[in-house]
Amino acid sequence: RRAEALAQDMTRHLDRLAAVVRHTSNSVSISDSKLRIIWINEGFTRISGYSMHDALGRTPGELLGSGKADPAVLRTLSDSAAAGTSCRVEILNRAKDGHEYWIDTEVQPLFGMQGELTGFMEIGTDVTSGKAIEQELALERRTLANIVEGTNAGTWQWNAATGEIHVNGRWAAIMGYRLDERDFSRIETWRSLIHPQDAPRSTDLINRHFRRELPAYECEVRVRHKDGHWAWVLARGKLISRTDQGMPEWMAGINLDIDQRKKAEAALRESEHLLRLVTENMGGQLAYFDHERRMRFANQAIYNFFGGTAQSNIGASVDDMLGRKQMARVGKAVDRVLAGEPQTYESETVHPDGRISHAIVHLVPDLQGTSVRGFVALSVDATLA
Repeated sequence: RRAEALAQDMTRHLDRLAAVVRHTSNSVSISDSKLRIIWINEGFTRISGYSMHDALGRTPGELLGSGKADPAVLRTLSDSAAAGTSCRVEILNRAKDGHEYWIDTEVQPLFGMQGELTGFMEIGTDVTSGKAIEQELALERRTLANIVEGTNAGTWQWNAATGEIHVNGRWAAIMGYRLDERDFSRIETWRSLIHPQDAPRSTDLINRHFRRELPAYECEVRVRHKDGHWAWVLARGKLISRTDQGMPEWMAGINLDIDQRKKAEAALRESEHLLRLVTENMGGQLAYFDHERRMRFANQAIYNFFGGTAQSNIGASVDDMLGRKQMARVGKAVDRVLAGEPQTYESETVHPDGRISHAIVHLVPDLQGTSVRGFVALSVDATLA
C-alpha cells in the first residue's frame, strides 16, 4: 500500500509538473536520444509557429535552423548531445513563417531507470527584444568609438561627489603624457594643470551647469603641457547622474586639442592688426569690393570721405556710394576691373565749400585663377597745393 500511495503521489506530482510545462510561456521540447522531437509545449508553438504535427520526428536543427547560427554555439550543442551533458546557449532560430528570433535555451539530458540516456529536454526563452537592444547598444558603442577616434578626442568621466575620474590615453596625450606617467585617477591632477587665470571660469561654468543654468559645460582652458608650455584645450561635458539627495554625481565629456587653432587665431589677429596699421596710415582711401560690387572692407579715410561707419557702409554698392553722376564717368572702369583688367584714372571732386580736389584712383582685380572675386580700390590725393 505504501508503494501504491507513493506511486499515486508521484503521478499527481508529474501531472502538475506536466501542466506547468505545457502552459509555461517558455518554449519546451523533448527529444529522444537521436535528437528527434517527440513532444513540444504550447510555448514552443507560440514562439516558433510549429505545431506538434510539424515537429514530431524532426531534430531542432532541422526544424529551427536559420543558417546564421554561430558555429561555436552549434559545436557546443553537438558536443553536449554526444556527451549526454547539459548546456546553455543563445542561438538564432527561424520560425515557421520565416522570421528570425533569438532564443536563450538550456538543454538537459534525460536518463532512464538504469541510468541510460533516453533523450533531452530543451527549455528556451525568447530574448529577441533583449538582443535587439543589445545589438543597438553595441552599434551605439561602435559609433561612439568611431566618433572619438575620428575627432581624436580625449574622453573623461568624473564623479563630482568623490573626485574619481576615468580618462583615455588621448586625454593624457593632449598634454604630452602617457596614462602611467601621472596619477590621472583624481580630479586634483587635472585641476593642477589648468592655468590659474582659466581655473575660476572653468569652475564657474561647471557649477552653473550643476545648478541647471546651462545645458552643458563647455570651456576653453590652457593646461600645462609636459614639456612646460601652455596648450589650449576645449573641454565639453554633461552631468549624467545625481545622487539620491539630488547632488551632482557622474559627469562625462571630451577634451579636444585646439592649440593649433588658437595659434592660428592669434596669428590672424596679428595679421589683421598689421593690416589695419598699414591701411590706416597709408595716406589714401582704400576699399575692397566683391564681385557683386559691394564693399567688404575699408579704411577710416573712406568713412571720413563718404560719411557713416563700417556698420552702415559695409555691404553698400559702389554705385550707391559714388552716385549716378560719378558712375557715369567711372562705370566703365569698374566694369573692366571686374572683367580682370587693372584700371587707373583721375577723379575730380567738388566739395560743398567750392574747393576742388583731384585724386589718382587705382582699381586692382582680385583674381583667383581666371575668376575675379572682386577688386581693390585705392584713391590717392593728387591735388596741388
